[in-house]
Amino acid sequence: MPGEWEEPLLDHLGIEETTATQAIITGDPERTARIAERLGESREMTRRRGLLCHEAHTAHGPILVVATGIGAPATAIVVEELAELGCHTIIRLGSCGAIQAHLRPGHLVVSTGCVRDEGTSRQYIDPSFPAVPDVKLTHALIDELSRSQLPLHFGITHCKDAYYLERPDWQLRPGAMADYWRTLRRAGVLVTEMESSTLFVLGSLRGLRTAGVFLNVGAVNEPGTLNRALDVAVDAIGRALEKVPAPSARFSKTPVKTAKTARSYLDREFYEGDP
Repeated sequence: MPGEWEEPLLDHLGIEETTATQAIITGDPERTARIAERLGESREMTRRRGLLCHEAHTAHGPILVVATGIGAPATAIVVEELAELGCHTIIRLGSCGAIQAHLRPGHLVVSTGCVRDEGTSRQYIDPSFPAVPDVKLTHALIDELSRSQLPLHFGITHCKDAYYLERPDWQLRPGAMADYWRTLRRAGVLVTEMESSTLFVLGSLRGLRTAGVFLNVGAVNEPGTLNRALDVAVDAIGRALEKVPAPSARFSKTPVKTAKTARSYLDREFYEGDP
């Protein structure tokens, strides 16, 4: 009722409470259990709105594994709510498509920065603001992944909103779209995916450590190849998270660790009236 205010659960994740300060986000809900079980003993926490969440218990503390679904808007919601719960470190582990011809299915990619070709992060800050991951966390991931036998690439990646832009022949201006992909290839951009530039921008704005590790799927869907790459990546992420400390406090906001959190300013304005 107007004049009364009850703070709800986090609107989308629905997590009541967690002591986790680190999280792995992934697009496909089918991956969450495999990732969490690889990290340690795990349990399902929620599956509200399809945002399946597991909590894995490791030797250095709990880690949340959350499915974002596809795309930047849902990723932004998950990242904002994880930060509200007190997570200071968030790594995206997901799939990508190769732009460079030498990348093969099952190869691993670590992003050192993203081409911001999606719209969500632009609503937070001007496109001239760079989408870059945390340097220490990214360095730790490259170091740990380099110990595996799988091919590893690191460099600039691309993030978009429209998945089927990868098919220039389906577009209204196929020649222009094909030229765009050729330009990215000539510029040395490694792969394309749909979530990480928003994660990186929010990391910078919210004072979080963020990073991105991708599995190149290409046109091949071989569960054995991709699952092996996923397991190698999860093991490396677990080791990297042990090595990298929490980020230094740059903002006055205190993370919420309980079931209750404030709704948006616009909701408060609607119910309470504009002061």
